[in-house]
Amino acid sequence: MKYKIENCRYELVKDLLSSLDSLIANVEKDEQGTIVTLHEGNSQFDLMRALKQDPLQMFCENCKVYAV
Repeated sequence: MKYKIENCRYELVKDLLSSLDSLIANVEKDEQGTIVTLHEGNSQFDLMRALKQDPLQMFCENCKVYAV
């Protein structure tokens, strides 16, 4: 499943998101944020939990996540 993370700058979070390889299969740049593809079996809840932990929380504090 793909999710768009608005208000979360790709350049700042790409490496951090990519390091979550058990959760995230792919990270893509978007005009208004970042698009991630989750590995099968993971959910939006799992993604939100990861975004609320340091150091990602620092860059994604006011982000919005929705399915694309």
